[in-house]
Order: sequence, then C-alpha cells, then structure tokens
Amino acid sequence: MQNSGGCVDWDGAVNVGLFAEKLVGVFRALAAAGEQGSVVIHCAAGRDRSGMVSAMLQDLAGDSDQDIAAGYARAARGINERYRTHGPPHARERYVPEVELAPLLELRGGAAVSFVRELDTREFLLEHEFSPAELTALLSLLGSRVHL
Repeated sequence: MQNSGGCVDWDGAVNVGLFAEKLVGVFRALAAAGEQGSVVIHCAAGRDRSGMVSAMLQDLAGDSDQDIAAGYARAARGINERYRTHGPPHARERYVPEVELAPLLELRGGAAVSFVRELDTREFLLEHEFSPAELTALLSLLGSRVHL
C-alpha cells in the first residue's frame, strides 16, 4: 500500500507474522557476520524492511524511544535525498518535499517505536529458536549502542 508520501506503508507486526523465519534468518546472519567486524543493513529503499530490522536492533541495544524514532527519520531522510539527486529506483517511490516528509516521519517513527516495544525483540528471537549463543554474538556486535 502506498501513502501520500510515496513510501510503502508497513505494519511491523504483520511482517513479523508473515516472515518470522526470514526475519530470524537476518538476525542469524548478523550474529555470524558480527564476528568479522561491521555489518551494513540495507534493502532497496533503505527504510522499510531495513528500518524494521534497525529498530529491532536498537531495541536490543536498549536505545530510547526518541533514538529509535530519530534513527528511522535519519534513514528515511537520507534515502529521500538520494531520490532528489538520483531519482527513485522504483516507480512507486518519489522524492517527498520536507513539508510532506516531516509529518510522515513523525508518524512512522512513532510506529517503529510502538512496533518494537510491543514485539520485545529479544523474546521474539528466543521464541523462534534463536540460540542464547546467537543472542550473545548479536549483543556483542551491538556493543553499547547501535549507530545509524
């Protein structure tokens, strides 16, 4: 579904329900890759799927609601700027002027926070056979904070 900002709306809870195994697979890959250093998380637009994963990582790292919403906004503004300078990669995407973008990001940042607070990322992972060793590796990768 597309909203007036040209961004595809996502409902984290629906995505988790539909793609729990794939999502856990992403976290397994992160835990394994973290042993070798830094990790880059991305998707085509850099804010919906990767935004959901990033918010979940920030939840695990203990970031505040404000930090999670701000991280989402920084990522969305970055991809929006890319659309302004290079054009969007998909017909369903477009550059969004700030007057439209600011209220959209406030809503979506709040939705990202609500999503992770209702989910409890740690419990979700453990309930889906993410091992304690994998969780330890992932938390080690996160260090004291997630930097976006």
